[in-house]
Amino acid sequence: MVSRCYCECSYINLTIPQQFPNTHKSNNSCLALHAYLLVLPTMTHLFYADLMNVLYDKNHYKLVLGQINIYGISLYRCKQLKRASLGRMCTIMKRQKQSLEYLEQVHQHLSCLQTIDPNTRTLLLCGYPNVGRSSLINKVTRADVEVQPYAFTTKSLFVSHMDYKYLFYFVILFQDGTCLSRFPALFHQKIIADLTVEGIPVACDKLLSDRVHGKMKGKKVHDVLNRLHLAVPAKRDEKVRPPFISEGTRIGRKTVEVDAPKRKTGDGDDYILDLQSICIKNKYDVIPEIWEGHNFSDYIHPKIMKVSGDLEKEEELKEKAGEYKTGEDEEMQEIRQLAKQIREKRKLKIVCSKDKDVHCPRLPRTVKKVMLKETLEKEMGDLGLDMTGKDDSHYAVNARRSRSVGVAKKRKREASIAPTSRTRSQIVRVGDERQSGMAKKAKKLMKSQQKDMNCQGKKGEADRHVFDLMPKPIFLWQENVRNKR
Repeated sequence: MVSRCYCECSYINLTIPQQFPNTHKSNNSCLALHAYLLVLPTMTHLFYADLMNVLYDKNHYKLVLGQINIYGISLYRCKQLKRASLGRMCTIMKRQKQSLEYLEQVHQHLSCLQTIDPNTRTLLLCGYPNVGRSSLINKVTRADVEVQPYAFTTKSLFVSHMDYKYLFYFVILFQDGTCLSRFPALFHQKIIADLTVEGIPVACDKLLSDRVHGKMKGKKVHDVLNRLHLAVPAKRDEKVRPPFISEGTRIGRKTVEVDAPKRKTGDGDDYILDLQSICIKNKYDVIPEIWEGHNFSDYIHPKIMKVSGDLEKEEELKEKAGEYKTGEDEEMQEIRQLAKQIREKRKLKIVCSKDKDVHCPRLPRTVKKVMLKETLEKEMGDLGLDMTGKDDSHYAVNARRSRSVGVAKKRKREASIAPTSRTRSQIVRVGDERQSGMAKKAKKLMKSQQKDMNCQGKKGEADRHVFDLMPKPIFLWQENVRNKR
């Protein structure tokens, strides 16, 4: 749970040693602030988020964390300044004294909170002030909550537990009802009762019956069915059936009792304590009588061998009579054979594609070369499909309508015209709206990527020149002139 990590938090010393250089001081301060932010808890569950809002004001808590984070970044920037960096860092730490003290108080208070499991059966005590919630939790549990005649004495979250019918129940005393909004699953289509001292068993029974009813509606009811139903023996008649004691046992009781032999104890690593001798019912039994609440005798049939032999003979007769044979017609067998060939062909194509091992950019579907109509008919024919009379099918119509990209051809030379040095451009599909939209989008992205380059005054995308704003010869000469003066 979240509250487990609170106790492990410790106070972080933010004092800066004077003998180290400024770079080390800034790094030390940044790491200390960053570690302090990581140590503080993150409310993963909405229940703890609302509890934080009630106890510490969530907005103020987030504001203080933001201030610490911002000044941690500014300390890293101060590392680049060679002058006045130490004074700046100390001033920042003094300004954040109140924020750090507030976070330390919140951290110490959070370490005292209890661990709560929202998925356990829980009784929630909530209501108006001064109605006896603290007195109720003191009576039903061992909690020692302060009780006063005036209102608003509950200033924190009190958690305790109790046992009812051998079942464990959490009892939570809330300071405010805001946290209850994060438990919608507890109140959706469920019973809500006003709790009093006399109504505690009734509330527990209602909660238990509601949880059992929810388990019965679930998908895993067969796994927990043996835990939901408890068999209770009922009285058949008024006949008295006293326990039977044999004569040998009665004679043995009348004899003089002899002191029982002392238990043998052994020393050394080879000694093994025999615990089976203590168990009376299961003493040295290979199969115990009772195991995990189940009686083995309930699952043993007296004629199990005979019944199993009869069932085996019956199954053999059914197999010989052909009862389990599935009669499939020829058409279904052809369909199964065709499906098997298609699967094999698909596996071969996958293997061929892996052998190619292409690592180049993938082309969109509109630019890919469409499979020819003859190639498609040949492959389908090899699989056993009849492709005759398919001129009116959708793939044949699309093949006639589609315009393929023409191969670039050179212009014919003529006697009166000089030969050109460029080839004709490829035919562009004007009707393809998707391709034109992609071209516009690419052009727009190209312009947006060139804005930073144009603002920096670079020649192109390959311009990586770094200008020297302070040339060393010029500034070195000026420094020498100043020294001579």
